[in-house]
Amino acid sequence: MKNLIITAAAALLVMTMTMYQLQYTELIRQKTDLKQISDEAAAAAALCIDEREFGEGFFRFDREEAAKKAEDMITDNFAGDQSKLRWTIGFDDTSQRPAVTVRIVYGELEVETVYEYLPLLS
Repeated sequence: MKNLIITAAAALLVMTMTMYQLQYTELIRQKTDLKQISDEAAAAAALCIDEREFGEGFFRFDREEAAKKAEDMITDNFAGDQSKLRWTIGFDDTSQRPAVTVRIVYGELEVETVYEYLPLLS
């Protein structure tokens, strides 16, 4: 009888540890997927430069087009429940290092990507 109780306790412990490991693995996979989507959205948004401003010598983003491209990238690549998905897109084109920031929140997971243009070294 003692052997049965010890074996049952060991099996219960192993099953509990396995369930926690599976949940952790799923969480890491979801976070990795969100990070990849965020990276792609930031890169797509950073390509949308305002041509008129650029022709006058200023580096500015076309914010409407960039936000649309980033939104399309996020919604097309995300395979989960879209009702829990929220994102924000920020632009910083007034500094020496123009950047696009994409933050995606899905439930309790949050990822952020900053896509920066680095100045040329002379």
